[in-house]
Amino acid sequence: MKKILGIFSIVVISLSLTACGSSADKKDSSSKSSSSSVSSNKKATSSNKKNSSSRSSSTPAASSSSASGLDQSREAITAQETANGNKPLSFEPIQSAAQAEALLTKNYGDKGWTTAHGSVGLSSPIYFSVNSNDGQTLVVYATGQVKPMGE
Repeated sequence: MKKILGIFSIVVISLSLTACGSSADKKDSSSKSSSSSVSSNKKATSSNKKNSSSRSSSTPAASSSSASGLDQSREAITAQETANGNKPLSFEPIQSAAQAEALLTKNYGDKGWTTAHGSVGLSSPIYFSVNSNDGQTLVVYATGQVKPMGE
């Protein structure tokens, strides 16, 4: 999970830097960049229209309006969560710590489940670390997946 988060962080930072550009570039080519970016945007838009019919349902752009988004890859869901401000997506069954605790109570019994921490608003994939009164710690992802801590 740490490797995925590390790789994802690098991708997000790279995309952010690419989107922002450097301040020197902005100062040197303010009038040129606006006209060239308009034509680039037109090209990208027409290219996206051509490619939209061939996109698979696992890409974030094609599946963001998907009614059953849970059939997507973890990477696609993580990208959408990040774009959504690190908040659970509408199709994810676990939207809050209380829902994570309720899921564990339903699946594992009433063990006094309490949320130690969660990643909502901080990072993706979105998860809740939930402890039982007997010392067990489980991670509940917004997708509803449950794993022991450390897996």
